[in-house]
Amino acid sequence: MPHALKVYYVTKETGKYGTRNPRETVKKSIEQIGADKPAAKLIARLDSCHANHLEHFPIVAACVLMASVAGVDRASIDFVATQIALTRLAHFLFYYGDMNALRPLAFALSMCLEGYLFVKAAAAHRAH
Repeated sequence: MPHALKVYYVTKETGKYGTRNPRETVKKSIEQIGADKPAAKLIARLDSCHANHLEHFPIVAACVLMASVAGVDRASIDFVATQIALTRLAHFLFYYGDMNALRPLAFALSMCLEGYLFVKAAAAHRAH
């Protein structure tokens, strides 16, 4: 979602979105718009949010896979994974809305939920 919105706002503000070098496109778009303008700040936040979600995904995948392989019951995994998805959605919305006080809380909550799944996986592994 953050990437799609970033593409939308870059295109809306500059009339184009270059896919040959997307990082350079975002950088140049922000410079063209003016870094201090609200649209440029929004594009920068969406770019950061997108990068954060990409960086965070391996942790989510690892905890869900480890819990599955270790034999944690499917209902528990599904419930916690859903909560992680919801906290990541909140994280995105806080980025989008420039709510800097709430964004770290959503991130921390998602990390706690992932830690919980890692602990459940370790406990299930020991039980076998």
